[in-house]
Amino acid sequence: MKKLSVISPAFNEEKNLPAVHSELVPALEGLGMDWEWIIIDDHSTDKTPDVIKRLCESDSRIKGLRMAENQGSHALCLFGLSKARGDCAVLLASDGQDSPENIGRLAGEMKKSGNKVAWLTREEGREDPFFKRFAAWGFYFLMRRVMGISSIPPGGGDMVLVDGAVLERLREIKRKNINVLVAIAELGFSQSYVAGQRRARVHGKTNFTFAKNIGLFFDTLTTLNSAAPLRRMTLPGFLTALTGFAAFSYGINF
Repeated sequence: MKKLSVISPAFNEEKNLPAVHSELVPALEGLGMDWEWIIIDDHSTDKTPDVIKRLCESDSRIKGLRMAENQGSHALCLFGLSKARGDCAVLLASDGQDSPENIGRLAGEMKKSGNKVAWLTREEGREDPFFKRFAAWGFYFLMRRVMGISSIPPGGGDMVLVDGAVLERLREIKRKNINVLVAIAELGFSQSYVAGQRRARVHGKTNFTFAKNIGLFFDTLTTLNSAAPLRRMTLPGFLTALTGFAAFSYGINF
């Protein structure tokens, strides 16, 4: 592992990005490898583009990209991964919910295990509303049991580190409106899991609307594994799918 690419989608994160930057750079410097931070602006309506520009001017290792129209965080993650020039890449939220210190934990786990994917899985600690936790469980239950993607963490994954072989496969995905975390798990590479906690968002709110979440859910369901998931969709599976819609609308996004 010689160079690490950090991919961060951003929408209206003018208040969060400076704080993420102040934590991320020291964490990356401590890894002892080259790195780049790619921030993709999802056509923000605040001063996020200006913040990204200043960060890029302050450090040549920081790169900023801006979408011509709002596309959603998962599409941005896939786009950012396609631009990564590192030997491996990690997805990092730009809202401060992910602790940059966990990047080192994931890198250490990947080096120790030799696996191609390292997940930061959710553990108890953050006090989310009951319905949000239940909905999240329902969505990932659907992915594991109905779609047959058993490698995705049962409670979902927040940060994920992938190596070059996984990056190459992700670049082959042409349909961008799919859940990038499910796409990574569905590829079937060897995986490791590191338990961690996700922090609460300090400023702003997620850009995902209920309509966008339904579209993303169905696109993920129908794109991966061709039509097989729909053939396996029973009544319990359909009810769980409805729970999945709620899960998306309650923030299973970057």
